[in-house]
Amino acid sequence: AAWVPPFQSVTCTPLRCSRSLFNASPRPREVSRRGLAVSIFVVPPSQMDVASLAENALFTLTTAFALSRLLAIATAKLADAFNPKVKLPDEEWDALLQQGTLSKQAYNVLRYSSTERPFSSDLNDENRPGIYKCAACNTDLFSSVTKFDSGSGWPSFSDTLEAEVTENNFLDKTINLRQEIHCSSCGGHLGHVFGDGFRWKVPSGRRYCINGCTLKFEISENARAKKPSKN
Repeated sequence: AAWVPPFQSVTCTPLRCSRSLFNASPRPREVSRRGLAVSIFVVPPSQMDVASLAENALFTLTTAFALSRLLAIATAKLADAFNPKVKLPDEEWDALLQQGTLSKQAYNVLRYSSTERPFSSDLNDENRPGIYKCAACNTDLFSSVTKFDSGSGWPSFSDTLEAEVTENNFLDKTINLRQEIHCSSCGGHLGHVFGDGFRWKVPSGRRYCINGCTLKFEISENARAKKPSKN
């Protein structure tokens, strides 16, 4: 049974939907057209109590939450079907979590393509020279030379280090919905790359938007940028 908000009744047919305010009739309204009958029982405001309102509100919130979780799970399953296969076996990922090498958040992002909250990473404000390594396998991924402040809430870089990041998501290539970035060694999800780097006048024209929890920073006075192409 659908809940109808107080102070209004709604009548739906295959061709129209009308709304009347302050309908005080306690009798159900029935409409029949082309074999379809819809009956909506409208309770006058005077007959509605606080308990009923609270119960209806709780049911609505619970249903919305359940649907949102189902949508999140379905989206993750679809993304996992198109994503490149993670190179580390499940046992190794679980061991990294149990040993404390990865936080629960880093595990979910690297393994299941989750996303950390914006402005939650300390690496947003990291300005020292150094190398940003994969939190799971220590692969060199980004250099402080290419880091810039995009204001997006996630650490941003204009380029990657040589052959350290892959962009081989099938869904990205075929439909071009997004470009997903993975560590080339363990296959962990890092973030996404966008072609709007021109807004910050970065040389590559690209913005690598990375989840900070997937990286660990190592100070290095010899931080390097990507080697220039021979072409």
